[in-house]
Order: sequence, then structure tokens, then C-alpha cells
Amino acid sequence: MSFIDGISLVHLPELSLPWPAEAVGRLDRSEDLPELVWLRITGPLEVDAVASIVTVYVAQSDDAASVLR
Repeated sequence: MSFIDGISLVHLPELSLPWPAEAVGRLDRSEDLPELVWLRITGPLEVDAVASIVTVYVAQSDDAASVLR
């Protein structure tokens, strides 16, 4: 059984540029708001997070992890 059906990361630019249609109305915009990213994880439940910084780590495969000492 899969607990995650999809993961998306959407860029939300500063006020002078438009946001994607699916993001409009989810967060009040102002001139003080920096550019943001919107992380959405879908599955049996939906998780939404909005942040100004995102760090992505790549997990090692089981094969690569098995050779580390």
C-alpha cells in the first residue's frame, strides 16, 4: 500500500509576478512577502507547506549505503 500518491513543489514568486492559479487564495499576498515555495504531498491525507527556503536531500540507495564504512 502506498501512503504517498504525489509530491509537488510549486514556485510562488514575489508580488510583481502572478502566482499559479491553484495557489491563488491560499495565502494573503503583500509587498513584504518574499518569493516562496509550496510543497504539497497527496495521499490518503493532504499535507501543504509554504516556505521561503527548501533543502532537498537525496537518499542513498541500499547498494550505495551497504559499501559505506
